[in-house]
Formats: sequence, structure tokens, C-alpha cells
Amino acid sequence: MTWLLSLYSGHNASACVGDEHGVRFAIQEERITREKNYWGFPRLSIRACLEAVGASPHDVAAVPIGGQQHTSRYHNREDVLAAYSRHSTFMGKLRQQIAIPFILRFKSDFGQDKLRSMISAEGISAPVTFYDHHTSHAATAYYGLRRDPKKRYLVLTCDGVGDNISATVRVMGGGEDRVIATTTVEDSLGTIYAWTTYAMGFLPLEHEYKLMGMAPYSSNDATAKAARTFEAYVGLDESGLAFQRRIPERTNHISERIFKDIQGQRFDHVCAGLQHFTEEILVAWTKNAVAKTGVKDVLAAGGVS
Repeated sequence: MTWLLSLYSGHNASACVGDEHGVRFAIQEERITREKNYWGFPRLSIRACLEAVGASPHDVAAVPIGGQQHTSRYHNREDVLAAYSRHSTFMGKLRQQIAIPFILRFKSDFGQDKLRSMISAEGISAPVTFYDHHTSHAATAYYGLRRDPKKRYLVLTCDGVGDNISATVRVMGGGEDRVIATTTVEDSLGTIYAWTTYAMGFLPLEHEYKLMGMAPYSSNDATAKAARTFEAYVGLDESGLAFQRRIPERTNHISERIFKDIQGQRFDHVCAGLQHFTEEILVAWTKNAVAKTGVKDVLAAGGVS
């Protein structure tokens, strides 16, 4: 018997295996390693998937992967914090604001060769195919939640970044898969949330839920005041379908600004302001997309969602 083995290598590494009947087994690397949000190659997840269905590496017919660009190297929590702290140094600015964006913009297949070799090392010789990050997000929402294949759905994706994109608006279903609008990483809503998480002393890409948990403890007036900090960072463009920054620097490079702007503000006020801002702009974005497309059934995916 042949199998499809899909995996994600990087933050929240995971794998799943399936056949013509659908997904048969799926697991995240963190469940096996006991390391939350494991970042790296999902070696143990791949082995667990094959073991669960009684398959060998030679039984794998194809390996579809969500995302064109990958960083498969293992990162622990200290690595993540160090990466964020480097943004404030001279060499860090050169690396994060010039070198990395240049590489990712002009090397759309960044990390693919390394990932292929790691898959091959597991004894898997099946062809590996890479799919666009936000198309993959949209597919999880559409194929996982749709009720009628003949019906059109409005599918929204929003995250920090994936293949240089941070948000998309598209219509899927009824034989259609049409992208209406996209937002680049430079105007990312998700990176604002991550940077605020870091600025408050928490681990970005993991502890955002703690800020969400503290948000309800602020008064309405304090929340509205704190939200203005973030409203000055990003709004919607003229179409109302894409996010657009209102500050000179890209939103994934706002370390100095965010530390300065929240200094002296009470922690729960900051959390509430950030959450309120995020919810309000997402609601406005969604309403605009519904009005533009006329499609009222909405599905959503991505880290911000």
C-alpha cells in the first residue's frame, strides 16, 4: 500500500499520513519531544506516522509540504529570544533588515534542498513537492470546514509571515480558487503581536495567549487609550482588503518603537489595547472582503486567526 506523507519543518514541526480515504494519523513533534512548539525537522513525527499505519519509508508515494521557504535547523527558546534581541544591535539590523529580506525575496526556494536531504536521510525516496504557505493555510480552512463543494466561500488567512506574505483574501469553492488581495510581511499584523509579546518579557510565537488572557482585566477607557498605540502602526489600504503600515519601518522591525511606546503603560492596558486593535481591524477587514466579493460564508486560518 502507498501513502502520502505531509510534514512541516520549522516552528510547530509536525507530520501527517493519509491515503485516498483521508488523513489517517497526525502528530506534532512537541507531543513526542515534550518541548512546546518544537522548532526543527519533525523526524520523530515522521516515524510515528509511518508506525501508526504500519508503513515503511519505501511505502511513501509522495511528500507534499506546505510552504516554499523553510528553516529546518533546530531552535530552542533561547535561540528565539536571541534572534529577537539581535534586532537592536547594529549587526542584527544589517542581518534582519537587509540580508535576510534580500535572500528570501530572491530565493523563493530557500531551505528546500536541506529539507529534501533530511527527508531522504529517513529512507524516503518519494518526490517532494512544496506548496505556497498561505495557499496551504487556505486549504486547511476550506477543505477542513466547507460543507458544500459547489458553494463559494470567503477564505481569509492571516499570520506573522509565510513565503513573504502575511495575509490573503480569496474565494474558494464552486470550481474557483481566486486570490483577491495579499499583504506582505512588511505590513504584517501578526508580527506586531509577536513584538509586543517580546517587549512585555514573554516568549514570542508562543506566549501570545498570555497577553490575550490578560486583556479582559483592563477598563474600556484604558483599553481604548492603549489601542491607539497600535492603531498608529497599521491600518487598511484604500481597497480595505490589505493591511498597510502607517510607520516608516516594516512591522517586523519595530523593536525600538514598541519598547518606547509601551514604556510606562500598565501591562493589562497594553494587552487589552493590542487585543482590541487586532479584533477591530480584523472585523473591518472581513466586512470589506464580504462587501467586495458578496460571499458571506467566511473561513479563516493562520496564526493570527
